[in-house]
This record gives sequence, C-alpha cells and structure tokens, in this order.
Amino acid sequence: MFWAVLFVCLLQPWSLSGIIMPNPSGSTKAPSLQNDITSLTQTIQSMQQQSAAEISSLKAEIQAMRTKLQQSSDELIQVRSELDSMKQNASVQMEQLADLQSVKEQVFNLSETLASKTRDVAFHVSRLDGEQTTYIPLKYLKILYNSGDGYNSTSGTFTAPVSGTYMFWTQIENIEPNTYMDVWIMKTGRGDILANGWVLTDSTIDDAVANAQTVLHLEMGEEVWVEITVEHELKDSDSSYFGGVLLSVQ
Repeated sequence: MFWAVLFVCLLQPWSLSGIIMPNPSGSTKAPSLQNDITSLTQTIQSMQQQSAAEISSLKAEIQAMRTKLQQSSDELIQVRSELDSMKQNASVQMEQLADLQSVKEQVFNLSETLASKTRDVAFHVSRLDGEQTTYIPLKYLKILYNSGDGYNSTSGTFTAPVSGTYMFWTQIENIEPNTYMDVWIMKTGRGDILANGWVLTDSTIDDAVANAQTVLHLEMGEEVWVEITVEHELKDSDSSYFGGVLLSVQ
C-alpha cells in the first residue's frame, strides 16, 4: 500500500513539474521539491498512523468476534449438553411410560379376570335338613343356584369371594302350633346379627313363616349364614330358603 501511494504522489503534475521541467534559468526548484517531499512524508506518516489505527481497530474487532465466537461455541456446547440430557430424560420417561402402560394393561387384565369371576355371584338354596339345631348355620339340601360357588352346602355358610356390597334374604316356615322362634341372618367376626325375623303360632295357626333380609358390605372371606333361636319342626320344602347376591365390587 505504501509504495502504491508513493507512486501516485510522484505522478502528480505539481510534483513532476519541479523535477522534470527546469526553470528558464537552468536550475530546478530545490526548495519546492524539498517541501513536496516533506509534505509527502507527512502524508505517508499520517496514512501509516491511520492505517495502524484501522489495523488495530480491525484486530480488536477480530478479537471481539473471536471472543463472541468462543462464547457462541461454549453456548452451543451447553445447548448440546442440555439437549443430550433432555434426550436421556425423554428416554427415561418413555421407558417409564412404557412400564406404566404395561402396569395399566396388567391392571386391566386383572380387572377383566376379576369381573369375569365376580360378574355373577349369587345363590339361592331351599329344603332344610331334617336335623336342625339352634345357634348354628342351617343347612339346605336343595341348591337352586350357586354362581361363583360361594355357598357351601356342607357347612351351610356363604363365603364372600370378593369384597363388595351384598344382599341376603331368608324365609323359614314353622309348622308347629303355640310356638315362637327368631330367625337371624348372621355374619362372621363378632357374630353380628345382620337381620332378624320372627314367627309366632298358636292353637289356631300352626303354619307361619319368618322373613329377614339385609344389605351390607363384606370383606373377601367373610361368611354369612342363617340360624334359629328355638328348635322347632321346620317345613322341608321350597318355602324355607336362603339366598344372596353381589350387588357391586368394592
């Protein structure tokens, strides 16, 4: 750049006139040439200083750009790290979601299995065994319905296959005159009386029935049965019965 500027300056007409063209007296204008050279030197120095300043400013800008580029590079690395972390978290969440979906499917399958087993839990039995006694489960000989196999004809008790709300009913026919008898629907645990019915006969009425019914919550495995408080002759027919049904699973 320096030599190009010097070359241009030397070609200026006002400079060449003093060097090439002699004055009429036969001598060159030495003082003028000296001034031109001094002026040219100052111009060159000024341009050098200006160029140095511009170069310094340019270097500073380049350094600032390098700094920004480094910062951008660091930020990009940080963003990539965060993206990798997010990908890992997303992968973990997807695995957890898959596990949750698997659990949901298992729960659904279990619910379906449970529903299939408990959709129709009900029983109805009749015809009492001829040998009955008090404060123990009455036993019925005829099983009219026993879906879910909750009723046990050997023990005379119904065992809840699942926890839920149940309804029970009973009717006992007494064929003895001048008698009184309570009929209870009982439950295991504390020996709770769930429902109470009674029958009273006299000399003119020798055939009467006692009825009782109840709705309650049972835990799985709890038992329900019917018992009497006084031993009397009971009718061996379908008019004496005991039954129950599951209303809802809980």
